[in-house]
Amino acid sequence: MGGTKEALGNRPAREQFYFNRSSRRDSDVFGLMNQTSMQVPLLLWQQMARMTWESQMVIAWRTAGMMGLVRQDAEEPQRMVIEKANAASEAMHAALRAAGRGERADKVMAAALRPYRRRTKANVKRLSRKD
Repeated sequence: MGGTKEALGNRPAREQFYFNRSSRRDSDVFGLMNQTSMQVPLLLWQQMARMTWESQMVIAWRTAGMMGLVRQDAEEPQRMVIEKANAASEAMHAALRAAGRGERADKVMAAALRPYRRRTKANVKRLSRKD
């Protein structure tokens, strides 16, 4: 216990008591958040919003292609089904890996969204290309 007391040094008694009883970092001792941790939920929301917008674009392009309004590869409906299964599997594995490393919930969610985001971005780029 001697090493802990010296490491805490000149901290107020209240902070020493709280610090000894938890594994929180200094910035979280009194429930305060630093600027970076306040931005994390906003960044995650931004990624989700962007992916939602891109998903709607992909749905619109594919629907237009199935209706014959725009040119579309014959394999597009099959690709649509296969990529959903692959993305779901990849997202589950990414989330499990992140959770297994002990990451925070927002990091686990970001890891799970990454495969979907990558695919929606690629689909928008591919489907909106002018041939």
